[in-house]
Amino acid sequence: PIEEKKQERKPEKKNEKKEEKKEEKKEEKKVPVSLIEVIRGASIFAKEVEPLANINIRNRLISSKDCSPTNELKCALVSIYELATTPKKKAGSQPGPQSVFAEHGLSMEKIAQMKIEEFVDSVVKMASTNPIQVFDFLAVHGYDLWFTKCSLSATKESQFMFSVPKLEEFIAMCEIELSKETKMIMEMEPSYLRLTPLTEKPIKTINGIDEDMLRTHYISILQHSLPLIRYNWSVLKNFNDNLMNAIPYINWSMCVNLIPENSIPYTISSFLAAARKLCLNYVKICLQQAVLNKTSVVRERPPKLLFERLRLASERVRGKEEENESEKVDEKTQNLTDSMFFKAYEQVKNINLTLLRPSKPEGSAPFLAFEIIFQGEYVVGEGGPYRQFFADLSTELQPSASSEGYTDVRSSALHLLCPTPSNVNHQGDSKDKYTFTPSAKSAMDLLLYEFLGLLMGCCIRTGVRFSLDLPSIIWKQIVGEPLTLADLEELDPAAVGMIKLFANPAINVEEFNSSLQECFCVLLSDMTSEELIPNGANIQVSLERKEEYAILALQARLMESKLQCQAIRKGISKIVPMAMLNFLTHQEIAAIICGKKTIDLGLLKRHARYAKGLTENSDRVKFFWEVMAELPEADKLKVIKFCWGQERLPANDEEYKRRQVRFMIKPAMRRGPNEEQALPKADTCFFNLELPNYKSKETLKQKLLIAIHIDYVTMNAEDNPALNPRANERREEEEEQLNSHLI
Repeated sequence: PIEEKKQERKPEKKNEKKEEKKEEKKEEKKVPVSLIEVIRGASIFAKEVEPLANINIRNRLISSKDCSPTNELKCALVSIYELATTPKKKAGSQPGPQSVFAEHGLSMEKIAQMKIEEFVDSVVKMASTNPIQVFDFLAVHGYDLWFTKCSLSATKESQFMFSVPKLEEFIAMCEIELSKETKMIMEMEPSYLRLTPLTEKPIKTINGIDEDMLRTHYISILQHSLPLIRYNWSVLKNFNDNLMNAIPYINWSMCVNLIPENSIPYTISSFLAAARKLCLNYVKICLQQAVLNKTSVVRERPPKLLFERLRLASERVRGKEEENESEKVDEKTQNLTDSMFFKAYEQVKNINLTLLRPSKPEGSAPFLAFEIIFQGEYVVGEGGPYRQFFADLSTELQPSASSEGYTDVRSSALHLLCPTPSNVNHQGDSKDKYTFTPSAKSAMDLLLYEFLGLLMGCCIRTGVRFSLDLPSIIWKQIVGEPLTLADLEELDPAAVGMIKLFANPAINVEEFNSSLQECFCVLLSDMTSEELIPNGANIQVSLERKEEYAILALQARLMESKLQCQAIRKGISKIVPMAMLNFLTHQEIAAIICGKKTIDLGLLKRHARYAKGLTENSDRVKFFWEVMAELPEADKLKVIKFCWGQERLPANDEEYKRRQVRFMIKPAMRRGPNEEQALPKADTCFFNLELPNYKSKETLKQKLLIAIHIDYVTMNAEDNPALNPRANERREEEEEQLNSHLI
C-alpha cells in the first residue's frame, strides 16, 4: 500500500515540476538581458570574427596568391616614399608621422634611407601579420580606407575654401542627404565622405555607413576633388565644434540689422549672425533647447481659452444670408470681432504671459502653452484642440482662394494677411504665398500683429504649427537677415521687371517716353498706392530721374511690411528671447513655426506604430500606405489634419523623437457585418487612426476620401466623458498596449 501511494504521488510531482518550469521560463522571458551579458557575448563574437576580418582586410592590401601589394596600396606607398625623400627646408618641419612607426622601422627618416623596393616589402610583411596596423600607418600619412589622400598641403589653405554660397550648398548636402538631418552630422569625419552622383551605382562601403547616404544630387559639389571636399568639411566641422563650446559665453542680443549701415560690427554675435548659414542646424537646435529650458517656468495648470465654435460658425452663415448693402460698411469690424483670432486676443491680454512659457512635461503628456476648450464639443484629451486651434486661426488668417465666396482679401475673416501679387497673378514659383497687409498700420492692427507674434512664440516653444505660407521677405525681417532683390521677385515678379527697366542705363529717350510713363508712387501688395516723394502722385518720372525712381520704388517695396514685422518680433520676444532669432536663418524660422508643406511618407512610416493585432504586413495597413502614396499632396495634408488636428508634421527623425510624436494605426473598435460601410475614425489628441477591415484598396481609398473631405466643424468624440468616466484613461491604456507591442 505504501509503494502504491508513492507511485500515485509521482505523477503529481512531475506535473508540478512542469508547471514550475513553465513559470520559470515565463519569468526568464520577462527579465531583460543584462549589459554585462551583452558585452560578454559581443567579445566572444568579436574573437570569432576577428580572424575572418583580418583575412578580408589583408586581401585589400596584398594579393592572396603571390603576396604582392595591390595597385591602390602601391600607389599610396610611392607617394609616401616621394614625400619622405623630398628635401625639406627646415629640419623637423614635419613632426607628425616621424616617430609614430619608428619601432617598425617606418619613420620618415628610415623610409628616406631605404630603397622603394625595401620600403614596399616592409609594409607587405606588416600587412601579412597585422593588416590593421598598415591602415593605421596609411591614416597617419593622410590616406583613408579607400587609399584616397584626405589631407591637403597647409601652405595653400586659403585657396581651398569654397565660396560662401557654395559652402551653404555644401552644408545643406551634408545635413539633408548625408546625415538625414540627425545629430550624426557632428560625428561625421572628413574621411567618411566619398560621394557619387545619384545617377551612378552606389559605391561599396567599408566603414559601416549606408551606401545610399554617400549618394547626392548636388552635382556642383561633385565637380571638386574629394580631398578638397573633405578639407572644407573639416574646416566647417572644426568651426561648429568650437562654437558648441563657445555659445554660453556669447551675447546674442546684438544683430547685424540693428547696427547702422556705415558702422562696422565689431561684436562676436554680429559676425556669427552674418555667418549664421555656416552654423549647423544641430548646433542651433542645442542652443534653442537650452535657451527654452532656461527661460521656462513651472506652473500648476495652463491658462484656459474658451471658444464656442458652433455659435461662431452659425453666426457667419446667418451673416452671409442677411447681408445687404448697408451692412457692408461695417463688414471688416464685424468679421474681426466674430473671429476666433480676435476672441483669443481678448482672452490672452488678461493672462500673465510668463504662464505661456511652460517647462516641457515628462512622458507623453501634451506640451501646451494654454488649454483650449471648445464649449459644446465632447473632446477627450488636450493636444487635439490645441493643434486644431492653430489650424482654425491659420484658416482665418490665410483664406484659401478656393473657399466659398472668396474674391480678395476683403472677403476674409481677418485683414492681416493678403495674397502676394505673384499669387493673384499666378506668376513665378511662389503662387501660393501670402504676405502681411501693408495698409494695416493702425494701432489696433499692430496690436493684432503683436499677438500673432506671441502665438508664433508659442509655436517655437511648444512645437505646434501654423499652416501659413509666408514669403522669404517676411521671415528675413523677423530674424534680421538682409533683404535682396530676389526676395521682392518672389513677392512680385512684375514689380522687379519694372524696377530693372527704370534702372537700365542703356534705355534711350524714345523708348522711355513711349513705354515708361510713371509717377513717383508705387502699388503695394494689397493694391494700395504709396507716394515715394511728397506729392509724388502728381510728379511724372523723367529720364534724368528714372534711377532715383528705381531706388525709391525698390526700397518702398522691400520695406512695405516693416512695421508689421517689428510688431511680430515684439510679440515673439514675449515668449522666447529675441536673441535666439538672431542665430536662425529665414528657412529655419519658417520651418519651426510653419513646418513643411509636403508629407514625407518614408519619414511618417518610420514613426508609425500598430496596435491590437495589426502589423505593417496587415492588409488594411498595406492598403493605407499604398493609397497615401497615390494621393495628391493636398489630400495627404488633409489626411494628416484629419488624424492629428494640423497639417504640418515634424521635419525629421530627431524632431519626432524630441517631441515624442508617433502615428498609430488601430483596427476599428466597432465590428460587424457592415464594417466595410463604416468610415475611418481619428483621435486627433493622440494622432491615432482607426481603420475598419476593408477588403480592398479601392474601398479604403473611397472611405478615406469621404472622411477627409467632410466639412466638419466639431471635434465631438463618440464617448461623452461625463457619461463614460473611463474615456480619459484611454491614452494610458493605448500607451501600455504600444509598449508591450514594441517589447
